[in-house]
Parts: sequence; C-alpha cells; structure tokens
Amino acid sequence: MCSKKVLALALTVALLLTLTPVSALALSETEGASGTTGAEEPFPCPPEETAAAGEDEVLSLQTEELEDGEEGGVLTSATQSFLAAAEPIVPFAEEASGADGNIAWSLEDTGLLTITGTGSMNNYNTSTNLAPWLTYRNSIITVNIGSGITSIGSGAFYWCSNLTTVTIPNSVTSIGVQAFLICSSLFNITLPSYLTSIGYNAFNGCTALASITIPGGITSISSGVFYDCRSLASITLPSDLASIDSQAFYNCWSLASITLPSDLTSIDDRAFFGCTSLASITIPDGITSIGDNTFQNCKSLASITLPSDLASIGNGTFIGCTSLASITIPDEVTSIGDYAFEDCESLTSITLPSDLASIGEGAFKECESLVSITIPDEVTSIGNYAFKDCSNLNRIVFEGTAPPTTNGDAAFDGVASAGTLYFPQDSEANYNDAWKNTLGEPLASSSWALAAYSTSPQLSSGTATRTSATGANVSIQSTETGEYYYQLVADGDAEPVVDTTGAGVAIAAGVDTSA
Repeated sequence: MCSKKVLALALTVALLLTLTPVSALALSETEGASGTTGAEEPFPCPPEETAAAGEDEVLSLQTEELEDGEEGGVLTSATQSFLAAAEPIVPFAEEASGADGNIAWSLEDTGLLTITGTGSMNNYNTSTNLAPWLTYRNSIITVNIGSGITSIGSGAFYWCSNLTTVTIPNSVTSIGVQAFLICSSLFNITLPSYLTSIGYNAFNGCTALASITIPGGITSISSGVFYDCRSLASITLPSDLASIDSQAFYNCWSLASITLPSDLTSIDDRAFFGCTSLASITIPDGITSIGDNTFQNCKSLASITLPSDLASIGNGTFIGCTSLASITIPDEVTSIGDYAFEDCESLTSITLPSDLASIGEGAFKECESLVSITIPDEVTSIGNYAFKDCSNLNRIVFEGTAPPTTNGDAAFDGVASAGTLYFPQDSEANYNDAWKNTLGEPLASSSWALAAYSTSPQLSSGTATRTSATGANVSIQSTETGEYYYQLVADGDAEPVVDTTGAGVAIAAGVDTSA
C-alpha cells in the first residue's frame, strides 16, 4: 500500500514537471522600442471582466516576467503552490465516474468522457476547486456532452492536454471563461448553432486547433478567446459580429486571411498581434478607431484597406509589419499614435490625410525604405523620434505656412545624410535654419537644404501631334491633377506663351480649345 502511494506521488511530480503550458506561458515576440507600447507581457485575465455575483472565481494562469535573454515562461508562484497542493493527477485512467450538482460524468478506459444531465455545469477555478474529472485530465481524449446540458462551465476542461475532440449539443448556449484553456491537442470542435457567448480565454493555448466556425448568435469575440492558437488557419465569423476584443487572435501564426463582417464596429488592442502569416485584411467601414498594437508583428501583412470613417490609429498599431509597402490613411484620421508604423521597413509610400493634426512619437521610426513624406498643413505637432532612422528619407515637404511643433530635438534624427526640406512660398521667415536645426541630425547640417515651392500647379512642357485642323494629341505634366486646356495654332504662326505656373491665364476669346 505504501509503495503504491509513493509511486503515485512520483508519477504526479513527474507529470507536473513535464506538463508545459503553451499559450499562457509564452512571452510575446516584440520588437518595439524599450518603453514603447511594443513591449508586451503574457496574456492576463482582463481585470475589467469579473465573475458575476454567485459565480466561482475564474481560472487565472499567468507567468512571471523573465530577465532579458531568457526564453520561455514559468508558472507564477500562486499557480505553483496550487498545483503542489492539488490532488494527484491520475496519468492513465481506469474507469471513473461521479456526480457534480445536476450533472453526472463517466470516464471510460478508452479516454471517452461523457457528461449528462440538465441545465448548466458548475464553474471551476484553480484556487478552490477543479472539475472532478480533471483528476484524470491526462486520460481524457474525447468528450461527449449530453443534450440536456445548457452551458459549459468556466475551466471545465482546463489543461486537458490530450483532448482531441469535443461533441457539444445544440442545447448549449454558453461556453465559460477558460473552458478549454491549454487543450493543446484539441483539433476538432463544432460550436452549436444556438451558442450566444464564449468566455474570455476559452480556447487560449489550443495550439492544434486548425479551423472553426463561429455561429450566428455570437456578437462579440471575447478577450484572448483564440490566444496562441498557432495552427488556426481558417475561421468563419458571423455576419452580426460587432466587436473583437483585446488579444482575441494573439499569436495565431497560421492565420493567413480573415474576412471581417460589415457590421463590425470595434477592434480592440492587440486583437491580431503576432499573426505572422496574415497577408491582407480589409477593415469594414463601421470601424472608427483601431486599438493599440492591433496588428503588431504581422510580418506578412502587405495590404490593408482602412475604412473611410476611421478617425484615429492607436499606439503601435502596425509595429513590425515588415512587408507593408504602402498605405493610404483615410481623410477622417486626425491623429496617428506613438510608434504606429515603427519598423515597417518596406514602407515606401504613405499618404497622410489633409485633416491630420498630430503625428505621435516614433510614429514612422525605422521606416528605412521611406524616401519622401508630405506633412499636411493641418499638422500642428510631430512627436519626438517620429521619423528617426528613416535612413533613406531625403525629401520632406511641409504644406503649412507655419512649421508644426516638434516635441524634442530628434524628430528626424538618422534620416538620409543629404536632402531637401520644402516649405510653401513666402514662408521663409518661419522655415529658417534656426528652426531646421531643431529637427535632429543630419537636418541641422548644411547638406540638407531649405527650398520654397510654389503652391500653384507647376507645369512642364509636353508633346503635341496634330490630328486634324482642329484636333491634336497632347501630353502635359503637372504637379497637381485638374482640368487643363491646350491651344491650337495654324502652321507657321508663333507659338503661344504657355503659363507654366498654372496660375490660370485665360486663353483669348474665340480661340478653338479642347479640354
């Protein structure tokens, strides 16, 4: 008898040492600057979401911070203490069964866990009680939930690392918080058609889950629901989905594309952080703001369409999107957050909207392929380091008659060693060497020139081939799009004087012209 207890204890210790949590123990891959919003900690249970009155405290598996250079993650001391005091986990089950409230459960030696009864499961947690079948968690391979069950409790299948398949009846309308947390072998699950809610972290760490369809009753993807589902390559979202909460698809490495429904109105912080295979995405028109770090480290993201009603871009939204080559910021955007496009090393072209008022600190830092940027005339503030280390940036155009305020003296530190800074004609008094010297090196040197430009269109000579007495094929170039005219003259007549300033000198009355 004593030897059996010692053996059971030894097996328990061995299992506890070898069980390695996947999602909640993985530190995020961040390349943001120290002190920026790019530095991320492992996913915590959102502090704003607490259990309703009468519900059990939900599971919380977190990691302690690691020193620079360390890899992996470790369990917090609180979780370690609980696991040390918990009942031994039976590694290879014999048949087992029991009852818990209004449900009954039985585990067969084949690894099939059957749960029957009526109504809701209890909610479980790691500080006071585990689901009774979790004593045999390592032996659970498939789960069959009976048709009388209406909800799956919080933490019900926590860390069932050998669980592969779950059958859920249509009677289930809710899945609790962290219900399938770290079910790292789970690859086959069909969500019931009448499901209306999925708790946060519900599938966190289900690293084998490759595809899933969210039923139509779901209007919100809660925080961290698919956090670290590294194999998730396909997900179908319901048409009525209204919000995607923080870190919902964090580190879904295999997710190459996703179609966001037109009714979506909110995408929260870090929702697609670390989706390194995501190549393109279209944000629907109902979105007016994009949260902090939403697409950080989406290294394959080469194309993104932003909605016309977008008003702001959050801090660190596109940090490390190294494949993003161009982007057009919609006209309604008035602010670009700190480090929003940091380390977008392929970004060669960006169009800033005319109503933009502020550019955040480090917003375009280390965009080393950016050659030219035009600052709209409504911009009043440029954050420090905004264009730091854009090493090929050699053309900067300011459209305002007065230069914007720069918060610090390094907004353009590390740009190209020589270039030209353009400003509107007749604004020489505002754009002077003393001001230029506040922008950082090398703009403070003489290798960067100040040059005024005309605000009228600049025309250049083109070509003309007469096709008839009153027609011709004409090619003309201008610095601005618009409606231009050409004049036809008879052979031998003097050429008309072309106004290359685009100031609009009228053509004489009665002269044959074509638009």
